[in-house]
Formats: sequence, structure tokens, C-alpha cells
Amino acid sequence: MPDTRLQATGHDSSFGDYLYEQVIPQDHLLSLLRKLVRWERYSHRLIKYCRGKEGVGRPPIKPAMVRKMLLQSCLYNLSERQTDDFRSLHAAASIS
Repeated sequence: MPDTRLQATGHDSSFGDYLYEQVIPQDHLLSLLRKLVRWERYSHRLIKYCRGKEGVGRPPIKPAMVRKMLLQSCLYNLSERQTDDFRSLHAAASIS
């Protein structure tokens, strides 16, 4: 999806995944899910269901990130606000 206009999330690191791989265990649940699930697979199909069709208004959040956050909220029984805090505080959650 290189030509789509999506909201900047601030989760991209200039070091890539190198730093995260040094800190997060490879057998952590979220690390395993990151390797097993192709999160971006349906993003180009889902973006057309956004209200502004990515061309009007604020840029939409990446559909893959929304799917990850929904899964994390179900796994850890978190509200939307708690999921956002969880992703900002825990390295494993933010990289997954």
C-alpha cells in the first residue's frame, strides 16, 4: 500500500526491528503472532470501507494496526483506551 495516505503512527524505528529483537523474547506470544499472521494481507481491501476512502478528511489508521489492537484487546481483556496505553508501554505489544 505505498500509494495510500495513512495516518502516521510513530511506531516505525530508524533501527528497524533490531532493537526490539534484542529485548523481546522470540517465544513471546505477540512475537510468534507477528511471524505467523500476515497482517497486511487484506489492508488494501479494507481501506475502501473507511468513510473518506483515504482521500477526504484525516488519514485513516492502518487496517493492520486496527486488527492487531482488536486482537490484543481480546487477548488481554482491555478496553480501547487500555489497549492504546498497553501498546505505548510494552515493547512486545507495539512491535507486534
